[in-house]
Amino acid sequence: MTRNDLRIFCTALGFTAVVTSGAGAQDQAKKAQALAALIEEFCCVCVPDGFTAPQEKEDALDKDAVDRIIDQYKTELVVQESARLPSDRALLVRMYDRLLTRKTRAEQRAFYETAPSALIADQILCLVENEIAQSEAAA
Repeated sequence: MTRNDLRIFCTALGFTAVVTSGAGAQDQAKKAQALAALIEEFCCVCVPDGFTAPQEKEDALDKDAVDRIIDQYKTELVVQESARLPSDRALLVRMYDRLLTRKTRAEQRAFYETAPSALIADQILCLVENEIAQSEAAA
């Protein structure tokens, strides 16, 4: 079982438990996510050999998988007021890179929506020329 399989399974369990408990509709999603995170953490602690090794899954991580890891971390941070980051450096770098990308997109949203194509093309040219200059300086 992979961590993504476990995450899906735990989310389903958390959702089922919260819905059957009769919690208020407004709080159901948060409670389900929090319960899912606790179930997943329990499984990882109690049966660590039952999941794909971090090195094996690291290569298969795409941006959606990294987004899910970030979202789980955020949920734990909000619900439990503390959360543990993964210890794997490569995964930490991928999370950091993805968060920077998301931050930049959020900050540039108005530009993306309103800038004329010519301005976007000019910005692309500037960025590419900057990369070329950096490559030449490093060589």
